Amino acid sequence: NIDKGFEMGYSLREKGEEYRKTGDIHKAIDLYDKARYYGYSAPVLFESYAMAFHKLKDYDNEIDILDEG
Repeated sequence: NIDKGFEMGYSLREKGEEYRKTGDIHKAIDLYDKARYYGYSAPVLFESYAMAFHKLKDYDNEIDILDEG
């Protein structure tokens, strides 16, 4: 169900953004993973992932997630 995936994923991504902005990058990535699991695949999710991986200096995963997006 695309609508359910969007609704659930959107709120998870938004909560992840709060964590990312306060520096809790690993919690943010966990929430992004859950959002993607539920079917949320908006471009903004991949941008959020990339910013999180960049903050961790995990450039390989940053490139991979941008390629996927």
